[in-house]
Amino acid sequence: MGGLFISVSDPPPVGTKLRLSFEVPGGNVQAEAIVRNIAPGEGMGVEFEKLRLKDRILLENLLKAIITLIQKLAALCNISQVVCFRRRSGLP
Repeated sequence: MGGLFISVSDPPPVGTKLRLSFEVPGGNVQAEAIVRNIAPGEGMGVEFEKLRLKDRILLENLLKAIITLIQKLAALCNISQVVCFRRRSGLP
């Protein structure tokens, strides 16, 4: 699992090390990360540097649930592009 984008109006500089803690369904994720890129006024892309197995599983379960929801919505709207998104994500 690589990282995520965090929406923040004034992101810290690239290279800043962060300790993250956030709630997801099923529990609290804690990780150490580093700012890899910024979009001024929008947010920052961070890469996980340390992520415990428990936290990785929580994030994988969240992503699987999101992908399943997107696929169901896409089927209702007759959209096929979701399959490409799923393949790129690396999830089964």
